[in-house]
Amino acid sequence: MIDADVALTLWPEWLPAFRHLGKRIENRTWWPPRRLIGQRIALHAGASVGGGSWKRAEWLVDTAASEGFEVRIGRTPPEFWWYDPEYMTTHGTWRHEPLVLGAVVCTARLADVGGFDLPWAMDGSVHWLLDELDWFDEPVPMRGRQGLWRPD
Repeated sequence: MIDADVALTLWPEWLPAFRHLGKRIENRTWWPPRRLIGQRIALHAGASVGGGSWKRAEWLVDTAASEGFEVRIGRTPPEFWWYDPEYMTTHGTWRHEPLVLGAVVCTARLADVGGFDLPWAMDGSVHWLLDELDWFDEPVPMRGRQGLWRPD
């Protein structure tokens, strides 16, 4: 059961940045309906990394670096790798997890929308401030769509 009336699809490599790197801004070119502010939305991992081109995945790596994080995106299999000094000391490697593709992975509250001067906010974008992320134990497979859509 997904506790949200609407869903938003993101490129799958961005969701671990929300989960592990403190990302709370989703950059969009459009404003959501005002009625959604304060409401929960489902976050869906799209079917292909970087929209299939990997250019967006490279942009994530660069943006993470500007925020003080080292990130790598693995291609085969699709994985998200991030540098965690403590983990490196005890395990001798970067932390990593497989990227979820084509599934809803969590819900979040759309706290506010505007132009925020916060980490991960792209200049010229509409910034969707997300908080209260509730991660699922298991992803819920489903097909995503562009824009806001109703989860099946």
